[in-house]
Amino acid sequence: KTDDPRYKRIPGYDQELDFVPSEKVFIPVDKDKVLATGYVDSTMAQKIVPQLSVNLAGKSYLGKHELMILEMLHTNNWERPIYYAVTVEGSQFLGLKGSFLQEGLAYKVSPIKSASGEPTINTKKMYDLMMNTFRWANVKDSSLYLDENNLRMCNTHRHMMAGLAMALFNEGQLEKAEAVIDKAMEELPTRTVPANYSVVDMAKVLYAMGKTQKAHEMIMQVANNSLQYLEWAYGFSPKQYRAANVMVNTHLFTLQEIMGVLNQYDKDLFESYMPDFQKHGQLFQQNMSMAARAGRNR
Repeated sequence: KTDDPRYKRIPGYDQELDFVPSEKVFIPVDKDKVLATGYVDSTMAQKIVPQLSVNLAGKSYLGKHELMILEMLHTNNWERPIYYAVTVEGSQFLGLKGSFLQEGLAYKVSPIKSASGEPTINTKKMYDLMMNTFRWANVKDSSLYLDENNLRMCNTHRHMMAGLAMALFNEGQLEKAEAVIDKAMEELPTRTVPANYSVVDMAKVLYAMGKTQKAHEMIMQVANNSLQYLEWAYGFSPKQYRAANVMVNTHLFTLQEIMGVLNQYDKDLFESYMPDFQKHGQLFQQNMSMAARAGRNR
């Protein structure tokens, strides 16, 4: 915020209004201090950038919560960590996603920049948290009822573990990658947390490692779960089908991803699922047409 009159007037407005005269805000980074405080591990020193770029492109205004974040980034001087929960909507990231260090279920705003624009996983810290620190309670107890909120959080944990396994695999830490997958399936088994897309991601890692049988068993659980849902959904009335459209799309997308993985790693299983995949694709088109006609005739 400034008292400079040049930044108080916008064409078309009669009253004074604070505005940011650029789509990007740059915050200087003292690399030596960042390393001295341990804000970023020395193993990532080469990723530290001279300035942090905040991208405001596409925003017509900034809310108080966003101004607060900018103020903290400006004054904090990398002395205390600033985190986003992994469940925060991406539109709230202020273009900082590529500067996130993922540590467990939190994104740490850091003076780094990934080439992909996606968060960088701190595999050392996240592995320790997931494997040794997190307490999983009794999610694997099939006698317990997990409501929608609990299942959603379990799926978030499973998704994070799948990402960690892939990151470890990419770093060549194959034993740790498999250990994370085993931990995920032990603590969040498909008998209590239904098999979903995250299990497909884990199966991809196992296939790439040559653990074909284990990957085969995991991916079949996901495929059969999605096929079971689709068989059930196609018995709906057009009105019910429209209401279930999001879940139907999710399971069809999951099947499509499974077919892509199997086409690369498991041709026999790919061929065995192809008839069901084609059938449900055709049924989806038919049901969508029926639902659209029913909607127009209301």
